Amino acid sequence: MILTDAYFTNIQAAIKKELLMANRTVYAAVAWFTDEVLFNTLMEVLQKNVHVQLCVVEDEINFSFKGLPFDKLKTYNGNF
Repeated sequence: MILTDAYFTNIQAAIKKELLMANRTVYAAVAWFTDEVLFNTLMEVLQKNVHVQLCVVEDEINFSFKGLPFDKLKTYNGNF
């Protein structure tokens, strides 16, 4: 049985806490990823040799000049 929790407040903190507990792999699929704090957390996780695989929509929200530097994931062997 898989247990789940629903969060309606402090969502970013809850996600960050879960990401930092990863010790092998993080899989994330989201339409739009614009949260710099969570992106930096993924980068931190990658530096602990945790594999990160991220799937996002290839559009102007994710890949505009204001978007997050997804190419940095590849620097640490992450995938997107």
